[in-house]
Amino acid sequence: MELKKNDRILILAPHPDDEALNCSGIIQEAVERGLPLKIAFLTNGDSNEWSFLVYRRHPVISQSSAEGMGRVRHDEAIASSKVMGLSPDQLIFLGYPDFGTLAIWDVHWDGSPPYESILTRVTSVPYNFAFRPNVAYKGEEILGDLKKILDDFKPTKIFVSHPADHNPDHQALYLFATIALLDYEGEMKPELACFMTHFKAWPAPGGYLPKETLVPPSILANTEFWKTFPLITEAEAKKLQAIEAHKSQYESSSRFLCSFVRINELFESPSTTYLQKGGPSIVVATDRENYLEILPDELTDFEKKVFVGVEEMAVREENNSIVITVTLSKVLQEGALLSIYTFGYRRDVPFGEMPKVHVKLDEADLTIYDKDRKITKENVRVTRNGRFITVDVPLELLDTPEKIFISARTYLLDVPLDWAPWKILGLSPSYISFSLQ
Repeated sequence: MELKKNDRILILAPHPDDEALNCSGIIQEAVERGLPLKIAFLTNGDSNEWSFLVYRRHPVISQSSAEGMGRVRHDEAIASSKVMGLSPDQLIFLGYPDFGTLAIWDVHWDGSPPYESILTRVTSVPYNFAFRPNVAYKGEEILGDLKKILDDFKPTKIFVSHPADHNPDHQALYLFATIALLDYEGEMKPELACFMTHFKAWPAPGGYLPKETLVPPSILANTEFWKTFPLITEAEAKKLQAIEAHKSQYESSSRFLCSFVRINELFESPSTTYLQKGGPSIVVATDRENYLEILPDELTDFEKKVFVGVEEMAVREENNSIVITVTLSKVLQEGALLSIYTFGYRRDVPFGEMPKVHVKLDEADLTIYDKDRKITKENVRVTRNGRFITVDVPLELLDTPEKIFISARTYLLDVPLDWAPWKILGLSPSYISFSLQ
């Protein structure tokens, strides 16, 4: 990863602290070289209950307390940016709901009602310092904000969260940013670099090891194109100071946060894969059997008992349909659920108006949605064969898209179990390739 003399750097951070963890070296070099730089925060991190518990010494459960912590994290972001040489006018706070933006991506578009935040219980941006105070928690509003930032700043390089990141806000920001860039295709083509923050048992080894190299999670090491950005000793020291300035997070998770103080920062440049009509399947998630052997410590004994992993997701185009086959680690049982998402994109239709098909299955039944609206089961064919589940979605139901966004998740009520990373697949061979490299 190299910064050039004409670069304009935009960092899209899901929460305050992600910019320091993943891009402090980038920020410091940009400041030293006088390159234009902006940081936009998707959320204020106002639903991080574990850090609240440590910082406040009691759980944050009221609306005013949660919003207060959002303001604390805003102030911490300003303090951290000052360490790295930035001024407050280089920071943009969008103020969308922490731990809620992926739900907005899934459902809250067009005619659907706005999302209601888990802790603050509000349905619009509550912060007077936000980019657009009081704007509704809707997908088109997030997308509009990102497009406004892109249009005003015209970046040449964008640093954003990775689609395989385990945190839902990190997944959502990548997805919204990708739609914004697709909408501006032909007008701007910045280089996209994705940073990973949350992934099981990673970084490894953990803790403050400033002489170690940060390497990708082993399961993703050969998937795309990883790049490193080296840090000199002085930059490492300043990076640690910038991380420590996020006091509410550092007090609760210092070992994890310090794991990102290494001799390099790490980025991946994703690309769009194209399906061939009648051609072979594109495998989105694979080689996960060993990955699923050790379950997350935060799950209860019951959740570990019913845990169902996504071992593989394969996609093909056949007979004017998108055919998705998900291989689970075992058959769905005892309340475990599987959701398979297929969203269409076309340049000539606003994304909020495009179909967003969600097939939700339990051990015996299934429900099919387009955003928050149930649709008839006859529109989508679902076949079960033990732990193999195949979903056939007609392209016509997706409004004959140029690209599709696909993912699969398993969960128990509101507890996430496992998921296949979101993947963007192109459909029309005549469509101009959208490459972010």
